[in-house]
Amino acid sequence: MLGEAGWNGSIEIPISPSGTYRTRKAFVVSIPDDFPFAPPKVRAETPPSSLTWHHSPDGSLCLYRIDNEPSRPWESVQELFDRVFEWSTRAQAQWPDDPGDPDLARYFKRSELDVVVEASDLDALVGRLLVKIPRTCAGAQVWGYRPRAGGDRGYKEWARCVDIGTLKKPVHSWKTILDRLDNVTKQALQQDVGLGRSGVLIARYARAGTEGARTAAVALRIQAARGSEPRVSVMDFMDTSPARLSIRAGADSELVADRTVAVVGVGAIGSFAADLLARSGVGSLVLVDGDRLYAENCVRHLADASYAPMPKVEAVRRILTQRYGTSVTAYEETLKPARAIELLQTADVVIDATANSAVHSMLEYLAEVVGECKLVKVALQRDGEVVRVDRIEGGDARHCLPRLEKASRQRPVVHRDTGCGDPISPSTPWAVMNAAAIAVRYTIDFLRPRMRRKLTDSVIEVLLPQSDLAPSAVTSP
Repeated sequence: MLGEAGWNGSIEIPISPSGTYRTRKAFVVSIPDDFPFAPPKVRAETPPSSLTWHHSPDGSLCLYRIDNEPSRPWESVQELFDRVFEWSTRAQAQWPDDPGDPDLARYFKRSELDVVVEASDLDALVGRLLVKIPRTCAGAQVWGYRPRAGGDRGYKEWARCVDIGTLKKPVHSWKTILDRLDNVTKQALQQDVGLGRSGVLIARYARAGTEGARTAAVALRIQAARGSEPRVSVMDFMDTSPARLSIRAGADSELVADRTVAVVGVGAIGSFAADLLARSGVGSLVLVDGDRLYAENCVRHLADASYAPMPKVEAVRRILTQRYGTSVTAYEETLKPARAIELLQTADVVIDATANSAVHSMLEYLAEVVGECKLVKVALQRDGEVVRVDRIEGGDARHCLPRLEKASRQRPVVHRDTGCGDPISPSTPWAVMNAAAIAVRYTIDFLRPRMRRKLTDSVIEVLLPQSDLAPSAVTSP
């Protein structure tokens, strides 16, 4: 086994398949302190003249993705040899079957400057001299940039954004950066560095692979050093463009980007449903609720106590526009028939999260009158132990499950709201978030064309065991 007795040193690793030793090449294998939970570091005894993909900045080979290797194959000497052979073979062929990971940041040492570089529209910055727009967020320095209107005089540090094209090899040094630039930009950078001026270079690039071409960007700090090559280090880069921000929103984010969803009732469930809809990429939201937010509401609400006693719709509107830039229309009012008809006619989906039987009845009746509309009802039942979601299209509720009877056991009312005397629901925050997530899951599915829908029109999800319901979700046929 590799690593026995704390071994470190050089070893000749066979660069051929298991059992055949036609050629050999000397590699240095270093055993880290956290071995065997981390793989050994392997690098060629003679450093490469230039790095290929899947090299580390120090020239060591990137042999394993630790998160995908639960069995720790590097403990076996033979398996390590085989992996080095595989790496060498693929590197010589220039990684023909590589998916095309475009992360250039791993090829540079990290900058000692604790700064995050931010850009939201690289198209507007490429090929331009830039002016820095610094700000501080949570104690961290953030540098945004905009195109510089005038010349480059009067600035101690320069900043540029360049496009270095589609890469076949990684850019990993000052020389390899210059090799990717046009002559005008190259001469300007060399002149700046020659005069002892440091700066920031934002480089956009692409890399082609088996998963197609991927575009990315890296922010590099260029520190001039008179009489020698400048030091290049990588800075944290934050791409805040809409396309980049939507990557983690799910496969349906493009489908819902131009859709409008109305949420009636922006209390516990409704506020989190609105947040999840915005995160999922829904382009426009309409919020309707006549209540104000009070501090005691906040344990189960998206907004915290700093928004009290603001109207609930306004608190949620501010949060969603500030966080995601979502278009939000807020109506601080109790739902009336005229507004309900307007929402059913103009919104792609209306979510009823009021837990109010009168509102339920109004929306169901008017949905049948309007005809071409989509309605989603969501509620926690049985003191928050069960979630129910129903989807009604065109007022037709025939595919929904029958009404769920109340639990046989009766719990005493522990607390009541002041003023109206209504009992305070004992539903937990996690049950509220669960209900919101299920409602949004069904809403997003509802926005698909009928032939692409994957979910039933009605669901009862059991959050805590019920004597009359199966432990798993109950769905309509």
